[in-house]
Amino acid sequence: MDVGRFKELRQRLDELPAILEIMECDPINADLHREASNALSQALSEIERLRSDDQRRETSNALRDALAEIKRLQANADLHHKTSEALRDALGEIERLRSDADQHRETSNALRDALTEIERLRSDATDLHHTKFDLGLSNLPPASIAADWFMKFSERKQALIGEKVMGRKSDAE
Repeated sequence: MDVGRFKELRQRLDELPAILEIMECDPINADLHREASNALSQALSEIERLRSDDQRRETSNALRDALAEIKRLQANADLHHKTSEALRDALGEIERLRSDADQHRETSNALRDALTEIERLRSDATDLHHTKFDLGLSNLPPASIAADWFMKFSERKQALIGEKVMGRKSDAE
């Protein structure tokens, strides 16, 4: 709606009563033009007020949309925060599992070395038994020698692993 045209019309209606009075026309016509001008002024004021209300409504809607977006972003931020915490926990668990895997690998390597040593000792014992080489060991069966050696090795390995585990725990604290 072009309000400028109505303002122009109101201005002309304001001028008409003065022209009619100069022309000495009927005063009723002049009064009618003044009333029309006043009514048009009121209508224009109402239009401007309504437009202002529309702007407030649009502003209100824009603010409502902005608040909804802020809440959505906060929810996303909360979700990202929770995800970050979960990832941090997962990384901690991965590190713990790596540590366990390293310990298992060390134990596996130690057991493999122990088995190799047992086989070597069995072979040596068999060779000693076959050659009847007696250094005071011929009275003991070869399995006893290997078992004793393995028990001593296991005790030594457990002591080493215990020191490593205690060291890791103190490092983690």
